[in-house]
Amino acid sequence: MAKPTRLHMAVAKRVLRYLKGTLEYGIRYTPHDQDEGLVGFTDSDYAGDINDRRSTSGYVFFWLEGLSLRHPGSSMWLPC
Repeated sequence: MAKPTRLHMAVAKRVLRYLKGTLEYGIRYTPHDQDEGLVGFTDSDYAGDINDRRSTSGYVFFWLEGLSLRHPGSSMWLPC
């Protein structure tokens, strides 16, 4: 960045503190006799909250029993 601000520095310090606190975390991949490949699970609730019409959905993918990708989230439901 050409001109970092104090906010940028504060965010960078926060990220570094987070990384320092998670040094012992990791993903363990275990060998198998047969390759199970990529396994994924999804779930969703389309506009389940009748008041704000927000949808929630998420997915998680495992490879060799190790978490590879996950996404929890919510979004606005827009009727077509």
